Amino acid sequence: MDILHPIIDSSMEEPTSYKSELPSFWSLAKTVLAPERRFYVALFLYGIVTSLFTLAIPISVQALISSVTNMMMMMPIVILAMILCGVLLFSALLNSLKIYIVETMERHIYTRITRDITLRLLYCDPYALADRNPTTLANRYFEIMNIQKTLPSLLVRGFSLILQASVGLVLVSLYHPFLFALNMFTAVYVFVV
Repeated sequence: MDILHPIIDSSMEEPTSYKSELPSFWSLAKTVLAPERRFYVALFLYGIVTSLFTLAIPISVQALISSVTNMMMMMPIVILAMILCGVLLFSALLNSLKIYIVETMERHIYTRITRDITLRLLYCDPYALADRNPTTLANRYFEIMNIQKTLPSLLVRGFSLILQASVGLVLVSLYHPFLFALNMFTAVYVFVV
């Protein structure tokens, strides 16, 4: 991983070459995010299943209302409530597993980036750092805390928000064609803006 490569490369002499050697945002993000790919896949799968379980509440409420209005039997209501309780408990279990994966991912990011920065600072050419302020380079270490805390939660919450909004739009669209048109307008408006 070449996070500090443009900073500690001894072949760079002028500040202009320093500016031209900086990696792009996307290549740097790919370099930082690639080792935790298996965590992203697990969080993606948990997000899909959790988003599908968010359908349980509106579907069960609709079934409850239709069963109360059509027939006054108590047993279907009790069975429906028990099924809903089981689905919500399983969804809570998946959410707790998702939180555990995020915490594990935060630890992996912290240890990996700390190790890389430490090794690069230990094995770099001291003359390459002669014209640079070493405290500025060392302060980059403290940016790891920001990356560690914000990146996983941003990815998980952002992905969950997109999935749950999509599921909600699909569910509401099934009720009436006007709601489908409203949802399509909303989706296009959000995409454009």
